[in-house]
Amino acid sequence: MARLGGALDIRLHEGQIDAWESEARFKTIAAGRRWGKSEFGVWWALEKARRDQVERVSPSIGWYVAPTYKVARPVWRKFERLAPKGWITKMIGTERAPDAMDMGHVRIEFKTAEKPENLVAEGLRWVWIDEAGIVDERVWSESLRPALMDFKGPALFSGTPKGHNWFHKVWAYGKDPEYPSYASFGGPSFENPWLEESELRSVMQDLVPRLVKQEIFAEFLRTDEGEVFQKVKEAQLAAQMMFPNTSGYCNHPTFCVGVDLGFRVDFTVAYGVCRHGHPTGISRFQLPWPNTKERLHMISQETGRPRFFVDQSGVGLPIVQDLEREGLRIEGVETGARKIPLIDGLAIALNNLDILIPSDEDGAVMYNELISFGFEMTKAGNIRYNAPEGMHDDCVIAAALAAYGLLNAPLAARLW
Repeated sequence: MARLGGALDIRLHEGQIDAWESEARFKTIAAGRRWGKSEFGVWWALEKARRDQVERVSPSIGWYVAPTYKVARPVWRKFERLAPKGWITKMIGTERAPDAMDMGHVRIEFKTAEKPENLVAEGLRWVWIDEAGIVDERVWSESLRPALMDFKGPALFSGTPKGHNWFHKVWAYGKDPEYPSYASFGGPSFENPWLEESELRSVMQDLVPRLVKQEIFAEFLRTDEGEVFQKVKEAQLAAQMMFPNTSGYCNHPTFCVGVDLGFRVDFTVAYGVCRHGHPTGISRFQLPWPNTKERLHMISQETGRPRFFVDQSGVGLPIVQDLEREGLRIEGVETGARKIPLIDGLAIALNNLDILIPSDEDGAVMYNELISFGFEMTKAGNIRYNAPEGMHDDCVIAAALAAYGLLNAPLAARLW
């Protein structure tokens, strides 16, 4: 048990209590599924807000930051469920579009990390970054860390390990006595005494070994054992070194363009490469279908009418047929049926540096999608590739289609 706001007893398991009682300013919780990360985070945030309310600290604003609103929605529900009656005096927004909760004059605001440059604040009392392993490092280093300086506010980083990224770095700080302001906690899912071990073992049977290590035992895996795409950073650095003055874009003629068509909330992404797989351009946009077709025609004209390889799954088929009738050099690809070989082809191309990645703003989006892209094992024993819940994979599919067009072209066509 632990005390919330100096008055209310709350139930925490042993691993959570260790984190609760720590006086470190920056706490990292890297734990397996169902360990109790988000529940701990809600109690932690309510404790900070309640103390400011009782002590009449003003202004008092704390931020909960998630990769996307989809990730934030269940946490909004947990705040509603776990907050003692009467503590939350006003709710702004809804579960679908969470905005803020007031505890008298104290405010808890909900933010997403989709656009780090928009996370600008003055004088935050505390920050909780959830699923930190799939959040851009700039969110912490450039936006949130400076906002804590006025009040020397604390921060909580929580999530499941996702490779050796900045989340792993702050976790490592918490294990190093040279960084006394950091402390790290968490562990395997089995540490939660209220989970049935038989249920956990059933889940483990449906995961490949490396996902068991990551998702259940909370191990930070090396890049070569925990991610779908290897050498993503190397592919970006290679482009930077070859074309340092153009953010990694070459000035060669575009050989082919991979296009993932966006529908509703997704983006349409067109990714062009030269014969050597060097990037020639990215266009990422959200437009109605007529405007999307106009934009693709414009890209075709501007790049010398290269071959387009376009996702024709679902609603994409009539768009591909229209564009073909209108004279675009196009090949439709069923990404649904061919997703595994497409993704495997892109993985091989990146591993061999046969396709590179630029480093401008759109290139950064592609980079983050690639390093976050994952897989799971279905009950039938098949691999299913997908982006983390609430995140996009439009750039990944566009790059996979560009690699498909590049690597399936006759060798003579690729030689200068």
